[in-house]
Amino acid sequence: MAQTCPSHASGGGPASENLHVNAAHLFVELVDRDGRPVAPGEEGRIVVTDLGNRVAPLVRYDVGDTGVMAGEPCPCRRGLPLLTRLCGRAMTLVVLPSGRRLPVLCLRPAFWSQSDLLLEHQLAQVSPDSIVVSVVPASPAYGEAEAAALERELAKCPADTMAVKVG
Repeated sequence: MAQTCPSHASGGGPASENLHVNAAHLFVELVDRDGRPVAPGEEGRIVVTDLGNRVAPLVRYDVGDTGVMAGEPCPCRRGLPLLTRLCGRAMTLVVLPSGRRLPVLCLRPAFWSQSDLLLEHQLAQVSPDSIVVSVVPASPAYGEAEAAALERELAKCPADTMAVKVG
C-alpha cells in the first residue's frame, strides 16, 4: 500500500512515518467513524480502493488501520500522496472517559523500560476509566516493585484520568 520515502528512510524516524502511497494501484482515503473524509493532518480510518483488481475489486475497503495524510507534498517532490503517520489499528483504541480515542500504540513507550523483563503483555479496558494490564514476566524475579513501576509509567501517558492496574 505504501513505502517509506527514500528521503526520510535514513533519518532515523519510525518506520510508520512518511510513507508514499502507491497511487498507481490504490486510491487511499482517510475517513471518520461515519465514512466522511477527514481533513489533511487529521487522524482517520484508512480506506482503500484497489485500482488494478478487475475480477474482485475492493471499493472503499476499511483495512482496520488509522493514520494521518499530509496536507502538502512530500519534500522529496516525488508527487505521491504521503501518509505522514500510521497511528494503529482502528480496533485497538482506548476510549478515554472524555470520549477521546487514544491508540494503544501511544501506551507502548511505557513498556520500553521493561522490555527485557516481560515476554508478553495484554491490555484490557474493563470500564471507561480503567485498564488492566496482564503480563508474562521473563523471570520469576518480576514482582510488585516492577509492576508498580510499570503502573507509574503508564500513568504518564496522555490518558486523562484512567486507573491502571498491572497484574
